Parts: sequence; structure tokens; C-alpha cells
Amino acid sequence: LTPYDIVDNRFMFGKLGTAMHNRIIIPVYFQGNLVYYQGRSIDGSLPKYKGAESMTTNKKSLLLFNYDTAKSYRSVIVCEGILNAIKAGKNAIALMGSSVSKYQFDVICKTWNEVYLALDKDAENKAIELYRRFKRAGKSVHILVFNDKRDIMELSAIEYGAILKAPVSNVYDLLKFKLKKATV
Repeated sequence: LTPYDIVDNRFMFGKLGTAMHNRIIIPVYFQGNLVYYQGRSIDGSLPKYKGAESMTTNKKSLLLFNYDTAKSYRSVIVCEGILNAIKAGKNAIALMGSSVSKYQFDVICKTWNEVYLALDKDAENKAIELYRRFKRAGKSVHILVFNDKRDIMELSAIEYGAILKAPVSNVYDLLKFKLKKATV
């Protein structure tokens, strides 16, 4: 992430003596209002992520990080984590997990006709199922395959650009890719 990403997304740092000490605090806005925040450990302490328990909306299943900005784009990149979405670009949203709630799915379907799935490597099976759900909803769907990387954060800008230019737009191509990789 760049300094611009940190400023643009209004990151904060947790105060000493609070539950968010030694954490980068990442706010989540909806319709311009702060509705949630997530603290990410910067010193290796667990849990790696800690959510806001005192916010009005503290259920991640009702949230999509970066929705306010991404909704102005023709297509959306669906990521698991907030940092992945920030690195993916202005038209990316984060589910804050690998599962998609009915609410999140409905919002995505109502807002975009073209969807790029960029779930982490360990969620490939969820990506395939989500691909099928979006196809059934009549959406144009593509899966970004990270090859030997875990997620977007492990990719260089050049690697990410290449993957974005050549997404898998057919679930059978993804299955063939997985089979080929398993036999190598």
C-alpha cells in the first residue's frame, strides 16, 4: 500500500491502553457515514483483525468496504479483505471474509452487471460457487486466478495487471487450471 492509500482511506492508529493499541484502524463508510471499523495488528498479536463491537452496524454480513466509491464504476472487483480491496483499486469492494451474505449478494447484483471475483487462493471453491450464483443472476463474471500467490497483497503491480487483463471467464477453465496444477 502507498501513503496515498493510507490517507485516502482515512487509516488511523490505535491509542495506547485501548483494545486497538498496536493496530491500524481502517474505517468503513456507507453513504458517507462511518458504520464500522476494523483494526489490523501491526505487531503480530492475535487476533490479526479485530472489529468494532460498539458500532451500530457491527455485523460484517451487512457491510461492503469501499461500496460508496466502487458503485460509480461499471464493474466491481470482489475481494475478501480490506487491504486486498485497497490494492485492487477504486472499483474494488471487500466482503471482510470469504462468505457472501444474501444482503451482500443482492447489493452487488443490484449495483453491477460485471463482477470480478478476487477471493484468496484458499477460497477457490467458494469463488466457483459464487461464480455460479452470479451467472444464475445473469451477471458477467470473471475469476482472477493468483497462481502460486495467496492473495492480491502478494502480487506486484505488474503481476496484478497481467491477471486482471486475463481473468478466467469460464468456470470450466478454472477447473481445468486446477486439475493441470494438481498433476504437475
